[in-house]
Amino acid sequence: MMHFRFELAQVYVNLGIKFIRSQNVWDDGLWLEGIAYISPEIHQKMNNTIVQPGDVLLNITGASIGRSALIPLNFDEANVSQHVAIVRPILREMNQWIHLYLISPMTFKNIMDVQVGISREGLSMTRLKDFFIPLPPLAEQKRIVEKVDELMSLCDRLQAAKQTRDTLRQKLRGSAIDSLMNAQTDEELQKGWAIVRDNWVELSQSPEDVGDLRRSVLQLAVRGKLLPQNPMDEPANNLLEEVFMEKEKIVYQESISREKALPTVEEAEYFHYLPAGWTYTRLGEISFFVNGYAFKSETYVSASNHQLIRLGNVKNDLILLDQNPAFIPKETALENIKSANSNLKCISV
Repeated sequence: MMHFRFELAQVYVNLGIKFIRSQNVWDDGLWLEGIAYISPEIHQKMNNTIVQPGDVLLNITGASIGRSALIPLNFDEANVSQHVAIVRPILREMNQWIHLYLISPMTFKNIMDVQVGISREGLSMTRLKDFFIPLPPLAEQKRIVEKVDELMSLCDRLQAAKQTRDTLRQKLRGSAIDSLMNAQTDEELQKGWAIVRDNWVELSQSPEDVGDLRRSVLQLAVRGKLLPQNPMDEPANNLLEEVFMEKEKIVYQESISREKALPTVEEAEYFHYLPAGWTYTRLGEISFFVNGYAFKSETYVSASNHQLIRLGNVKNDLILLDQNPAFIPKETALENIKSANSNLKCISV
């Protein structure tokens, strides 16, 4: 037996008859936390949708479409919203088999294939009635249900064990990352790497794990914690002097106008204190910057030697030139090069 009718939120009361909505229907049973209630009078007016023990409920609209719950035989009373269909077996002994059928991948595919409406968010009662169901003898139904319950219980135990392992692995990963990120001495850093090295299999079970390790390595690199310092290295201040001299040469040769010098990095701005021989400077002091040009799509051509590098082509570790490539004519590319060069005619020194 299946019913479909409008839900009126204004008839809800604090206490009364349970009103089962789609959020209460789950494959492993009813979730009654946060259940809504209707008055006994409304319940009786909606007597065609009163839930009975042994019924099978099926969500027929929305994101939870296809979820199904088996009503226990000791259930008292309830009613359902228009988003939930009641499937009432003629022989109540068949309810477990019908529930098993409804939550199977085969039925879910059928539901996805026959949804109605422009947005395909609802399953009509007519379509649901037409679903065909494999029907074994009643005794075999019971044996299959018992076997499924046994295997599902095993799956639950495996899942619980996996969750326990995942929790321990996350704690280990957090400890390893903290050891790397917070290392202040070479000895502490070596200990952090030892944790990572000795537990690499456990620490790299998912892409997120490897991502955290990558970020840790990069963070250590820019903090000067990845390698021991060599006191024989020339200090970075000397490198800055070399950069400034080269910039002066470019300014003179290219007749580039000077902009106002960038401010010195103050100690209050430091992310962290640097190793001996390092220094802070502004990115604009050691780099030139060129803005890209917003080409209109109508200027694209099917192929040329001048490919545009767009957002979708740029990844952290590579350029994907075959990722939705776009090309511009040679003349347009040359004009853009002239424009880019003009952007370099004014730099800070």
